[in-house]
Amino acid sequence: MVAKDTILTMLIIGLTLFLVLFIFYNPAEGALIKGIREAIGIQNLFSNEPRKELKADESLPQSTTNAQKRFMEEISRYRENGECLLSFSSLSGLGDFKMELTNYKGIISRIGKPLGEGTLPISPIEIKDEKLQVCVINTKFFHDCYLNQRGKCVAEQLYNKVESILVSKDSIIIDGKPHLLSRKFLFKPDKDHLCFIPTHSDRWYAPWEFKKWGCDVTKDTIDDDCIEQIFENNKILLCSS
Repeated sequence: MVAKDTILTMLIIGLTLFLVLFIFYNPAEGALIKGIREAIGIQNLFSNEPRKELKADESLPQSTTNAQKRFMEEISRYRENGECLLSFSSLSGLGDFKMELTNYKGIISRIGKPLGEGTLPISPIEIKDEKLQVCVINTKFFHDCYLNQRGKCVAEQLYNKVESILVSKDSIIIDGKPHLLSRKFLFKPDKDHLCFIPTHSDRWYAPWEFKKWGCDVTKDTIDDDCIEQIFENNKILLCSS
């Protein structure tokens, strides 16, 4: 006869296998199962795709979702244009919320809603165009190309690639560092890239610096006066149909 301990052990093993298979493959997950999956770190174990997001949250202010929708519509325009400035509307409607833009089979935008000590990404809107990506200008090459006119402008040198970027009503956050956002334009170095322009206003100069108030550049930002100068002198034209 089979010992009682052996039978009990087999029952425990069988029950454990059943629970594991149920957690992994149950197509209709409830809150409890999702909680278990997240708790043991297997929520996205077999997938590189972004985490499934909640649908549009009705508790978000209408002005916030309107600003997000309008922005996504505006950056979808002039798809075939390159080396131009793409104008966009004010993002003041975002209010105190931040919009995350992620490059994944196109561009995905989400609104970050505060949740405890973190944020919950909700209200996803996608641009399903696998070649289109957001980026950030390379301030030095951008400045040298259009203002110092040093050598030939090469599109690939004019921007830095990013995986994602956070945008507020008046700033962008890159690698955890906030910068002022050009409130008028994105830069399209070519037809497949939409680059944000991190800016600064007039800053204080040390006595030994020869630069004066006006257009200048740092490693991460460009003076907002530079953008006005580029636009007013037709260094870069507006994107148009």
